[in-house]
Amino acid sequence: MFNTLSDKIKSFGYTPVSDVNDYKNAKSKIRYICPIHGEKTTTYSGMVLKNCGCQECGYIKTKEKLKLPIDEVKRIVESKNNNILLNKEDYLNASTNNLKVICGCCGEEFTTSLSSILTSNGMCSKCGHEYEGRIQRLSPEEVERRINSINGNVLLNKEEYLNSHFTNLKIRCSCGEPFITSL
Repeated sequence: MFNTLSDKIKSFGYTPVSDVNDYKNAKSKIRYICPIHGEKTTTYSGMVLKNCGCQECGYIKTKEKLKLPIDEVKRIVESKNNNILLNKEDYLNASTNNLKVICGCCGEEFTTSLSSILTSNGMCSKCGHEYEGRIQRLSPEEVERRINSINGNVLLNKEEYLNSHFTNLKIRCSCGEPFITSL
């Protein structure tokens, strides 16, 4: 069994470090050297039965399999909010945060990943927060209703309400003392 394991280690391009004396059973930890990531350990069941080599190499291979063609990346980025992709030659994979993009709203450059672009509105963080604030904005009447329904509070400036991100609501609590807060 050890010879089978040793041969499998070599077939991945690794160098076995452990010898037959280190092998007791299929769950024994056997050391090998990955030429890219250094010394690693495996078991007979992991290497031979499951065909798993260095986990870090596997992670890199998986990322490469999930990598989209650059023309598709450019199309996705530029279809979100009129963004412009500046460095298509640097694209590595969906999860690496290295795409330089010009925001279609404010024109500022920001760095992001393809995954972030896919799961967001495609704006830089400043414009994205402002946008989310606008779409999550309650009407001044709803804000007043909610505040006035709690413990005898009274909203004093409903006309100044902007959205939940701003701390500008003046409220008089039931004890008569005014305070400023956000929603």
